Amino acid sequence: MKEIKRILFATDFSKNSEYAFEYAYFLAKKCDARLLITHVVHVPVDSDTFDIPHASLESLKKALDDEAQKSMVKFCSDPLHEGDNYETSIVHGLPYDQIIKKARELSADLIVMGTRGRRAGLDRTLFGSTAEKVVRLSSLPVMTISLEE
Repeated sequence: MKEIKRILFATDFSKNSEYAFEYAYFLAKKCDARLLITHVVHVPVDSDTFDIPHASLESLKKALDDEAQKSMVKFCSDPLHEGDNYETSIVHGLPYDQIIKKARELSADLIVMGTRGRRAGLDRTLFGSTAEKVVRLSSLPVMTISLEE
């Protein structure tokens, strides 16, 4: 079995992510691995399709970036401790695509992420979840954690 030295943890800052993080953190400690915590900012607006002034779109992106930075600090402040081996990043684009790209870029050995575990619905049937797409398209092993309810 391949040694796990770098674990990419993808977060959307939800309760599911907090729960899944416990597993990623535990694995990182047990494997003495670096934890790579990433969040994807997705602006689902195509400026070519809609007549949105450039300044407004840039303002929206800046506001989302600022909020993502604050959320990352808050997300990491409680469970992580001084001396923990981790780094954070915020990237932009389609979540499943950017998670896979970031994992490759950082030479991750494993991707860990939460999943909502919803039952099949029209939205999921038509589009699939981010976690499902990562599992389907990644060449790396992916561990998905569903929130216990």
